Amino acid sequence: MKESLKIWGILFAVLLVIGIFFNFRGESEPTEAETATQLDPQSTPADIPSQPSTQTIFKMNEPVQVGKLTYIIHSIDDKKEIGNAYLKKTTDNMFLIVNASIKNNDKESRIIDRNLFSIIDSEGRKYDAMPSVDSYVNDNVSFFLESVNPGLTRKGNIVFEVPPDIKGLKLEVTSGYALAGDETKLVDLQR
Repeated sequence: MKESLKIWGILFAVLLVIGIFFNFRGESEPTEAETATQLDPQSTPADIPSQPSTQTIFKMNEPVQVGKLTYIIHSIDDKKEIGNAYLKKTTDNMFLIVNASIKNNDKESRIIDRNLFSIIDSEGRKYDAMPSVDSYVNDNVSFFLESVNPGLTRKGNIVFEVPPDIKGLKLEVTSGYALAGDETKLVDLQR
């Protein structure tokens, strides 16, 4: 009986600590968008004035230093079909093929992967790269968890499937994975 009461006491103490944490963790002030939405529930994000972005937006063919990696976005192409005579993939939407190079400026090897890239459109929607189509657009290069030694550069294609009417394309590149991926920069993909 004493053992059971001891277990219930410990369980109660743990739940109490968790409750206190979630109750007193400090509420942040609502953003301008949240306040506007609370005042007018019919408003949409497009109705709410946007804050001017202070982030520098880079251009294609311009080196972009992000952490210990340097990106250069060489070109962008859009297609309905990718592949060759033996291996083809089609879409009712659009494939965006981004040709990029990544240089490792670190003193040790770094992992590069297509997940270091995202497309962001004018509406703020974010598109991930397609992992299953590397072999459709790359011969001997793969942006799949490849270890790149210091001072070396890898160049290849990354594919995104997007709506055909997409506008305001920006490519987001990041400084790496997990703790190394805390920095991002944008590249304007307008042609």
